[in-house]
Amino acid sequence: MYKKKIKKISRKIEREIYNKLYERKKSLNLKQVCKITGLPLPEDKKYKKLINKKFSEPVISWSNIQPNCLYFVFWYPGLTDLKKEDIRKNALFVVTPKPIEGCNNIICENPVEYGLKLFKYIRGLSNAKVVSVTGSVGKTSTKEMIESVLRQKYGSNSMIASAGNSNSSYKAAENIKKLNYKTKVLLQEVGAGSKAYDIVKRSAVILESDIAVYTNIRDSHIEWYGSRENIAKEKFTLSDFGKKEGLAIINYDDEILRKHKFIQEVYSYSLDNKKADVYAKNIRISSEGTTFTIVDNQTKEELMTELQVIGDHHVLNALVAYLVGKRLNVKTESIIEGLKKYKTSGARQNLIDVGKYKVLADCYNSSYDALNSILKTLDVMKTKNKGEKIAVIGDIFELGKLEKDIHIKIGKLLSKFNLKYVIFNGEKSLYSYNEYKKYKNNGIYTRTRQELLDAVQKVIKKDDIILFKASHGMNFAETIDSIFGLEIGERIDLSHNDYKIVEEGGCTYQIFKNHATLLSCSDDKTKFLLPNEIEDKPLEKIGKEAFAICKNLEELILNDNMIRLRTNSFKNTNLKKIKINDNLKSIGSYAFNLCKNLKQVSLPDGLLSIEHRAFYKCENLKKVKIPNSVYLIDENAFEKTKDLIIECKKKSYAEEYAKEHNFKIKYY
Repeated sequence: MYKKKIKKISRKIEREIYNKLYERKKSLNLKQVCKITGLPLPEDKKYKKLINKKFSEPVISWSNIQPNCLYFVFWYPGLTDLKKEDIRKNALFVVTPKPIEGCNNIICENPVEYGLKLFKYIRGLSNAKVVSVTGSVGKTSTKEMIESVLRQKYGSNSMIASAGNSNSSYKAAENIKKLNYKTKVLLQEVGAGSKAYDIVKRSAVILESDIAVYTNIRDSHIEWYGSRENIAKEKFTLSDFGKKEGLAIINYDDEILRKHKFIQEVYSYSLDNKKADVYAKNIRISSEGTTFTIVDNQTKEELMTELQVIGDHHVLNALVAYLVGKRLNVKTESIIEGLKKYKTSGARQNLIDVGKYKVLADCYNSSYDALNSILKTLDVMKTKNKGEKIAVIGDIFELGKLEKDIHIKIGKLLSKFNLKYVIFNGEKSLYSYNEYKKYKNNGIYTRTRQELLDAVQKVIKKDDIILFKASHGMNFAETIDSIFGLEIGERIDLSHNDYKIVEEGGCTYQIFKNHATLLSCSDDKTKFLLPNEIEDKPLEKIGKEAFAICKNLEELILNDNMIRLRTNSFKNTNLKKIKINDNLKSIGSYAFNLCKNLKQVSLPDGLLSIEHRAFYKCENLKKVKIPNSVYLIDENAFEKTKDLIIECKKKSYAEEYAKEHNFKIKYY
């Protein structure tokens, strides 16, 4: 017992010493950086006292600038006066091709190269295994599937994973700075981009990947690269600059990947090709999920696998995650469990229950192949009762000269599937619509966002499944939000900082491309009338805890454009009366939490869902009128209310809910 205690203490001391040494190595001064990177040491006498001063951290993106940092300017023409002012206030030194007035400038021809060398050095201080994921389509979902598997072994302290689709070299650099002695794995998505080469290469140089995963080579960004071969050349830098003893995991079904001579060891995966190292068989897809068998030609194992997601593309992702897990010594049973736990979210292949409808949101990005894949997924899904399948299709961007031909191909592709309606939106989708008309007469073309909103709401009915597929720039996620009272698009915009803040009338608002959200209210009056618009944008949502400090609020009149009330919108207010508009679609969790003076609420026709504990601890709430349109009420929506009467129509979902939860019923 005594020996075990001594051993435990010694390991703790060892870790602490290693961590201090590691952090000390990352804490550098300019003189050390010049020695590491070959950056010319400034000879100006005014810098003599500064070159030995430690800077806080290296930065290559203006958005991440920190006090006393060393800032490498990647693109000098993009420095506005505002950005230069920020640099003057914060940067200890600026590595720049041209002087910035008022800064300690280190002038060199190519700051990028020196920045990359420094981050490569910092990456080299860590023993963490780096897994990088690239390709034209499916990078993010593949990365998320891998993460689900690796989380079975590596906790939050020992693994860093890039968030969402954060796939730039800037994001890779920020994650490299997070590495410490505890980090065992860095999982990083790596993307190409528009108007510039070497985007993948920049990430490749600083990541020095131990495992490079390739999903496919398709036409995404072909407008900028000119051909698939050029796209591939850019992607292959991930292996070219990776660890020589590392591993490349490739999609064997992709001809370009299959034929390329990688410098690293190669493991391949395929949907059904038995020549690959790993492939799938006995694939069974249903509305509930996907089952299949992983066949490992290396170990001769066959493993039954279950996914909660739908589609062949997820089978491919699972095979990749299996290979990565095996390489990093995750137990086989843990790999299978990690695959089973994986769920989609946001605007990527996300099946969402919104009451009487199901929405298949897959509109973060798009390509012909991705559309074909999601249509096959939709095809095998079963609707309830007399529900139909509807596809809402928007433009695909960055196709260059292939733009017209691919959108025409999309029209023909759509005609092969059994869809009640196909609604097209966007300038380029007119090509698809005109082609589709040659085969079927159930297509609808819309030019504007409002036309699209009207068309979708006109044709959808109970139990329908509605697919939304388009490139991110079409803003279909926001369209989904507006129709169904969700917040998919808003979350995406928030993650991209794609909004602005305005203050008006004692309230703070977030202004997005197509709508506004009330963020907070500091005007503590007893009655409040919400405006319909803010800066010509419809006010559609009330944000989390927006009225939390308005303790005196007794009466609220919602505006006509309001579609969603978010978490704790009116928490602990003195609210006695609320007039709800006819367009409200969803009431979020805890929206009326602790509104103890609220006695009755009449919910509008058109409302779709009442979420978790929406009316939690509304102790004096005696009557709630629930319309026929509501088909989703969380089982705890009215938890800790007393003697509640649910007013509803006979044979409605609300009646069924009231009976199941022993609430009194009054019919209207």
